[in-house]
Amino acid sequence: MPADLSFFAWLWLVIPAAIGLLLVWVVALEVQQVYCNFLVWIRRLQDENKNKI
Repeated sequence: MPADLSFFAWLWLVIPAAIGLLLVWVVALEVQQVYCNFLVWIRRLQDENKNKI
């Protein structure tokens, strides 16, 4: 019985930890994509300002 209990306790800890790591990874990729898009937008604004002068 204690072996089964420790197995379920291990699952109870590992599965949420794995899901949390996956969510953190997805959020990090999304933040990186948004940051890259922001840099492209800033460069586009700078190019437009250069063309106005």
